[in-house]
Amino acid sequence: MNLPFTRDQFLDVFATYHTGLWPFVLALSIGTVVTVLGLFRDPQSSGRPVTALLVVQWIWAGLAYHAAFFARINPAAPLFAAVFLAEGALLAWHGLLRDRLHWSSTRYHDTDDWVAARCRSADAASARADSDRMGRSWRSGKHFY
Repeated sequence: MNLPFTRDQFLDVFATYHTGLWPFVLALSIGTVVTVLGLFRDPQSSGRPVTALLVVQWIWAGLAYHAAFFARINPAAPLFAAVFLAEGALLAWHGLLRDRLHWSSTRYHDTDDWVAARCRSADAASARADSDRMGRSWRSGKHFY
């Protein structure tokens, strides 16, 4: 498959995005942690906050990442942005306006499921630690390669 950009251009987009917008990315990350903790604390009443977070995340990805950054190297990025915006609108319509989306923290029915989820989280943390050891900034995204 021939991509319209090089690996380095792709990783540079991540670096530029994270360097330029890190306060917003941090705020979205903190909002995600708070929302997930709310889901575990009160699973019955956290549907709207989870949906609202997803709406914000999808719209943010469409505008801030795909339209503003990825479009610099990929001519298909405006289409990706439009799809993310449409998905954000659908999430808002079905989850916030019509209250048809419900989320639960009861997904982990046994210890194996819970451990698997924690391993995925630990894997992401170790990738960041590895990038630090190799002298790469975690913002560059180069710790994935």
